[in-house]
Amino acid sequence: MAEGLRADQVVLRPSKLRWAALLAGSVAFCAGGVLMVSSGEATGWLVLSFFGLCGVVSMTMLFSKNNYLVLAPAGFTIHSLFRQMTISWSNVESFGTYRLRGSSAVMFLYSPDFPRSRALRGLNRAMTGFDGGLPDTYGMGAERLAALMNEWKQRYGASPGSSSAAPGC
Repeated sequence: MAEGLRADQVVLRPSKLRWAALLAGSVAFCAGGVLMVSSGEATGWLVLSFFGLCGVVSMTMLFSKNNYLVLAPAGFTIHSLFRQMTISWSNVESFGTYRLRGSSAVMFLYSPDFPRSRALRGLNRAMTGFDGGLPDTYGMGAERLAALMNEWKQRYGASPGSSSAAPGC
């Protein structure tokens, strides 16, 4: 168990396979950019720069231990490279999925009385129908993760900490 975690918490990590595939694709496109530059095509620099950046990001995500989602009776915590954000189950109305260009994401609606970031939430809701979202599906399908999040919300949302059994485990 990771340091600082309790027995009633679950840690979900991003899929290493997905990030490794993105890294491999980035390396292939960088090689293409190098070939373009060597044949005198100036746009090769754009290809090389963009996919080089994608490669750096994917390598960071692949080897970083700082990207994960913690589910706990009090709420969920999103850990990313440079920050973490904890949201109480009582501050979330529900979880769902949103599909954009062949990829699905887990999204959520905040409770109506949640005061934070109202303007940004309004913009997000106008574009997607949701207030916010998770940055990854943590090795699960979006529908499966949304269902798991709704299970935890249902179990712990009304009275956090009232039960020590973790749903979906």
